[in-house]
Amino acid sequence: MNADRKIWSRLLAVVLAAMMMLGISTTALASPGFSFTLADGGRRVDVFTRGETVGAMLDRLERPLGELDTINLDLNHRLATGDVVSITRRAYVTVTETRPIAYSTVFLHSPEIRAGTERVVQEGQNGISELTVNRFVVNGEVIEEEIVRERVIQPTVDRRVEMGFRSQPMSPFDFGMEFDENHEPIGYIQVFRNMIATAYTATGNRTSLGYWPVIGHVAVNPNVIPYRSRLFIQTPDGSFIYGYALAVDTGGDLLRGRIDIDLFFCCDAMAWQHGVRRMDVFILPPAN
Repeated sequence: MNADRKIWSRLLAVVLAAMMMLGISTTALASPGFSFTLADGGRRVDVFTRGETVGAMLDRLERPLGELDTINLDLNHRLATGDVVSITRRAYVTVTETRPIAYSTVFLHSPEIRAGTERVVQEGQNGISELTVNRFVVNGEVIEEEIVRERVIQPTVDRRVEMGFRSQPMSPFDFGMEFDENHEPIGYIQVFRNMIATAYTATGNRTSLGYWPVIGHVAVNPNVIPYRSRLFIQTPDGSFIYGYALAVDTGGDLLRGRIDIDLFFCCDAMAWQHGVRRMDVFILPPAN
C-alpha cells in the first residue's frame, strides 16, 4: 500500500507541474472549464480557462501587452471554447554589436615576377567595427535595421600580392600604382576604353611642353586628356602594355579626332611594329 501511495503522489506532482506550465490553476479541477489557443509572438499553446476575459487571462499568465503590441480580440471579450487569442509582439530595440570588416586584396606589378605568376608579400587581416543598430522586431524577427553609428575599432590589413605584368611594359616610368585582379590600376580618375593608338618616333623637335621625347611620352588631344596627365596604357587583353606614360605632346590628327593617342617609340622599326591598336588608357591621380 505504501508503494502505491508513493506512485500516486508522484503522478499527482507531475500533473500539477504540467498544469502550472500550461497556465491551469489547481482550482480548475474543482470547476468546469475549457481550453483555448493562445498564440503569443508566434508561439502557440493551449491554455485552460473558466470563462474569464482576455484581459484577465493575460494578467493571470503575466503576459502584459507592450506599447506596440497588437491583439486580435478585445480585452473585455469573454473567452469561449475554440477561441484563438493571437498577440503580435512589436518593438524597436537598439543594440551595440561588433562585425568583421573584410580585407581587400591589392596587386603590385613587379618586373621581377614572371607573367602569370603571383607572390604574396603581406597576408590580409579582417578588421572589426562596432555598430549601434536600431531594429524593428516583429515576433522575434528583425524586419528593419538601421545602422546609426559605426566605429572602426580594428582597421583592416590589406592582402598585398606582387604579380607579373601580362607582357613586358615598354615605358621605363613607374608611378607605383596598385592594381586589381583584372590588372587595372586602383584609384584611376578616368578610363578611355579601346582608344585608337598609333605610334611615332623622334623628329628632332621637342614635345609641345618642351621636353625631348622619350619612351613613356605620349601625344594626346589636350581637350580630352589634359597635358601632364599621368597615364597607364595597355591593350584590353594585356598582350601589349605600353605602361606608365605622361601626356606631353599633341598633333594635327589628334586635334582633328582622327586618332585618340600617339605613343612615342625610340625607332621607326618599333613604331611600325606597333602600328595601330586599340588601347585602354587610364588617367591616374596626380603626383603628391
